[in-house]
Amino acid sequence: MAAPVGDLRGSLLHPSAGGDSSFSSLSSDVTHWQPNAEHTAEIVALFEKAGSTDNAVQQQLAQAFQTLNAMVDAPCYLTEILSSAQFSSDVRQLAGLTLKSNLQQKQPHALPAFVSLYIRPRLLAAIEENEKTVRSAAGSAITCLLSLEGVGAWPEALQRLFQLLDDAREDVVDGAFSALSKIVEDAFPELLFLSSQARGDAAAPGASDAQGEAALAGAECATAGFNGGLRDTQEARPGREGARGADEEILAQFCNSHLLPKLFALALPPHKPSVRKHAVACLGHFAQNRAFAPQELFEAFFPQYWQLLGQLAQESDAEMTRFVVQGMVQVVEVRPDVVFNVTSGEAVLSFVVRCCGHEDYRVRLDAVEFWPVLLRDTGYHQPLHDYRDHALELLRHHLPTLLPLLVKNTTYHEYDYLCMDPSQLEDDNAEVADEARDIKPRFHRQSGPEGASEEEEEEDSRGTWGDGWSVRKGSALALDHIASVYREAVLPEVLPLIEASLVDANWERREAAVLALGALAQGCQDSLEPYLPNVLQFLLNLCDDPKPLLRSISCWCVSRYAAWICRHEEQFLKPVLVQILKHVLDRNKRVQEAACSAFATIEEEASLHLVPYLPDILSTLKQAFCFYQTKNLLILYDAVGTLADSVGSALATEAYSREIMEPLFGKFQNINNLQDPGLIGLFECVTNCATALGA
Repeated sequence: MAAPVGDLRGSLLHPSAGGDSSFSSLSSDVTHWQPNAEHTAEIVALFEKAGSTDNAVQQQLAQAFQTLNAMVDAPCYLTEILSSAQFSSDVRQLAGLTLKSNLQQKQPHALPAFVSLYIRPRLLAAIEENEKTVRSAAGSAITCLLSLEGVGAWPEALQRLFQLLDDAREDVVDGAFSALSKIVEDAFPELLFLSSQARGDAAAPGASDAQGEAALAGAECATAGFNGGLRDTQEARPGREGARGADEEILAQFCNSHLLPKLFALALPPHKPSVRKHAVACLGHFAQNRAFAPQELFEAFFPQYWQLLGQLAQESDAEMTRFVVQGMVQVVEVRPDVVFNVTSGEAVLSFVVRCCGHEDYRVRLDAVEFWPVLLRDTGYHQPLHDYRDHALELLRHHLPTLLPLLVKNTTYHEYDYLCMDPSQLEDDNAEVADEARDIKPRFHRQSGPEGASEEEEEEDSRGTWGDGWSVRKGSALALDHIASVYREAVLPEVLPLIEASLVDANWERREAAVLALGALAQGCQDSLEPYLPNVLQFLLNLCDDPKPLLRSISCWCVSRYAAWICRHEEQFLKPVLVQILKHVLDRNKRVQEAACSAFATIEEEASLHLVPYLPDILSTLKQAFCFYQTKNLLILYDAVGTLADSVGSALATEAYSREIMEPLFGKFQNINNLQDPGLIGLFECVTNCATALGA
């Protein structure tokens, strides 16, 4: 039976308490390490107690783990537990995760030789375990150990993992792929830095072609023998910095000469589907890190990667289709000339359009990400600009198929609800405190056309559209970009669908129509102008819908047409303000957030046109200060600060200043520490108000 936490005071964690000595006190010339069975049992007991919800137990565990991590031979014990089948998979996984953390805390090359000698073979053996959690933990530990000691110090690791890719056991192949993916992913920052150094040396003024080739030689060389090549490179660069640079070159050489050719071979039939998927996923890591981009280390593999995507696109497996779509998105970013050219453009666009309506949710999620990347104008120079124009003309012919799919995708899916706090669906959750993880810093936006950054606008949209990225939000973002490029050309395809859904009995269909209508605002506002009076009245009515999600999206959609509203302020500004301010005081926090954000947007457009409405505005905001929770309080600070920017000295009356400053001073009095998430927003808000009041 495992010892209670309170009894874990033996020789392992407290050597002075008695028992034989641990390796914490041994000299560094130890060559053979053997575990002490009692010590192992004590550590296992720690892991078995780790799930306890008792605070006292957790405090004792934290102290015990701190003591364990300070021991020189802690990695040996943790590896012993991880690699031993006599313990449960949960205990072994915890041991592996603790080992990873322990190694991450150590300085490079600080691990005693006896520790390295003991844990290396056992970690490699754990890669061949049946339990996936054990294999994964071992792979993470191997990655940390290679990062700590360098690839050149342990060439057998890459050699063995590479050999296991051909193993007949699927579990073993899974473990090898998992470990290699982690190793390469962990090393990408260094590999990309090596690539940038090579480009800089080669492109330096006065550098000869020979010098440029020499700069790339370390990354591109392919020596005959696997071990020999690794050791030759390591021996060529002695010293601390030299060894680090050599490690990067070793890994680059390994990928160039061994891993990448192997991955491309394993990605195609006749290899097993599971092996192929692992290979394609690993290649995806390279693509996501721009490794195949022009002038990067592995640029030479791009034609092979592009050809592979074309072959995989012919397959029906949903997971393979996902890999292809993800690859297309990466290629658009780094090689737009390939996607935009005459030969492949039509095939690529047709494929991604189909994927936007794929039956697999994850495929649709990846596919809708393609359009914002494609349509984003990044200031291409000739001839890329010509390629982009060609792609836009090709896409124009696909709009009748693509746009209905995107509109359909804006409807709530079960995934959206899974990512949502259930209280957001309640009529009254105003008294429910926010969780700390939901509260992000929010800074006051400067007024003016350049004030709100793209990131701020995206963050606002995420809050209004729901938690977590989804097909629904990705499709709305795609509609936004398409409308901004094609403008009135999208309306014949989209408006009939939106009109039908706005009067649908299903509230989710109505909500989706409002989201789509808001997505069109930036690109199609002028073309929609004849319809906007009726549309706006319809949206204001929907702001009173019983469903909180429909109220919140309607408030957001109204704000998307703020510029038009303020151009017709005599007719529309007052009814809009009345409805938006009403829902600033909504009892649902999500509606509060949408209404308060919408009000801030309208403030920026309306400016001094708000002055006649200041009594109602200030009264509403003062009430909101009384019951807003932390997250929405940050948005409220932003709205008050924006109001001060917008109306300026119009606030400088005794009544107005008292109305606006009293709740702010009250919030200052309630702040207990400098870590309060609302402190910065409150300071910025008070500063803006003081400026407007002439203080």
